Amino acid sequence: MKTIYINGLMPERSQILFKHLADNFHIIGNGLDALKSNPSLKVSNPFEITGAMMGEDHNCLQNDIDRNVKVLEENLQNDIQALGFQTAKIDSQNSLRPKVTQLLKQAAYFRLLHKKHPIDLVLSGADYGSHARSIVRAARDLGIITMNLEHGFFFNQIRWEFSEVKGHMPMFFTSEFVNLDSPMEVELFEELLENFPDQGTKFLGLGTPVDTVAGNVGTRNESCLKLGIDPDKTVISMMGRWIEARSLNNLVRGQLNTINLFESLFAELAKNDFKNNLEFLIKLHPAEARPEVFANITSCLENMARKFNLTPPRIFGDQLPDVLNASDLVGGIGFSSVLFDAFQLGKPTLVWTPPFLVPSPKPEWTQKGNIPLSANVMKVVQNSGDFWNEAEQWLQPEGKIQLAEDIKTLTEKYQLQYVSVEEKSQNIVQWIHEQLA
Repeated sequence: MKTIYINGLMPERSQILFKHLADNFHIIGNGLDALKSNPSLKVSNPFEITGAMMGEDHNCLQNDIDRNVKVLEENLQNDIQALGFQTAKIDSQNSLRPKVTQLLKQAAYFRLLHKKHPIDLVLSGADYGSHARSIVRAARDLGIITMNLEHGFFFNQIRWEFSEVKGHMPMFFTSEFVNLDSPMEVELFEELLENFPDQGTKFLGLGTPVDTVAGNVGTRNESCLKLGIDPDKTVISMMGRWIEARSLNNLVRGQLNTINLFESLFAELAKNDFKNNLEFLIKLHPAEARPEVFANITSCLENMARKFNLTPPRIFGDQLPDVLNASDLVGGIGFSSVLFDAFQLGKPTLVWTPPFLVPSPKPEWTQKGNIPLSANVMKVVQNSGDFWNEAEQWLQPEGKIQLAEDIKTLTEKYQLQYVSVEEKSQNIVQWIHEQLA
């Protein structure tokens, strides 16, 4: 029986896929306790196989830790200087070393695991993140097949032809194979790959094994009732966005841009009669909805609205399906994957783009910079006044009729219709069988 190592996939979001995998292969990974309780399935925890590290491996690991901590110290100092802060001495012992140690230990344990029980394929989630990247790199060094399953939808990827600086930032995937959701996503990423011919990534369109909102909602009125919203009001929602912390500079600027965006949205709405029959919803990103930060973020946004004599927005940390379904129009901070959910629900979408998200764009990118913009199922705005004006215009009857026609055309061209997680999981398992045959 072939063996698959599960690397960084979220158990709570991948149970259907895990069940299909365990029916066909021996799978090893953490967070698989629900499957381990079924004696007919071959499921293992990696540390049950590896045991303790040997002394020789431990010494090599210590040298790797010292070398990587030094590189990280230098990179962080450069980021601090780029932000204009006074350079401070970084305490690597208390901040960097524990994280580096954890990641390098993961890779070392994986190599030891492969010695004791050969791995045939590593299946990862978000392999550009630190929690998964180190094991993928170790697997590729060992010649093991690596596959990354994207957990979001790249509905809004900017085409390189609309950037003045091609190859501005290398693609961040680490695995040899990257699975996306649709032929449209594959087309976009293969275009991007032309700028990085040495990367060697192969893109697949087997379907993302995470359900979209389109498969889980009823009527708009039912969602309004669940959320306590008057269905006769115009409902506009703003989606939060994950800010990839590739550098300290990028992270801080992204957070400041987000704060400034909401303040300017409230300021412009206060001048607009649109506010009189509006229910404004904010759906935070899951990282902002954690218990330790949710209350503070909510309080900040509510007080910001009151400063402009507005009724505070309704703020949600979860209930994404109902928030989207209740909305007449969906806004996004940058190109969030939840805008694909909005598309499948037939919602018009407006995207506000912070400058740091679009490297040196050509002026016409706001009309044709990605496939949804070219298809007229999405619009980009670059200031808050335009956001409210475009929203009001798009929600006129003729705007809704045209949107429905444009959505139908794009759906048929790129096979963007709803597909169940069950079917997507079967596609992935079939592909793995073919690779390991």
